[in-house]
Amino acid sequence: MSPLAAVQQIYTRYKSNRDDTLYLGDGRPRAIFEVHPPNLSLADADTLESTAQQLASSSNSLPFAFQLLFRLNRRRS
Repeated sequence: MSPLAAVQQIYTRYKSNRDDTLYLGDGRPRAIFEVHPPNLSLADADTLESTAQQLASSSNSLPFAFQLLFRLNRRRS
């Protein structure tokens, strides 16, 4: 099995999105999940390390390729 090309190497058109599904240009559906992690802004180093290990374990156990999109909010001072 050859590895999939990076997203930077492939441009995919999408047709539409409804509910939690994105429809690619050729009609194939793709699921969209939104995850809200706990607020770790005040977490200590051990908690951050543990959370990173849990995320790595979860993502490494998936039998399929996936893509993550992060939305970072700026703090207002």
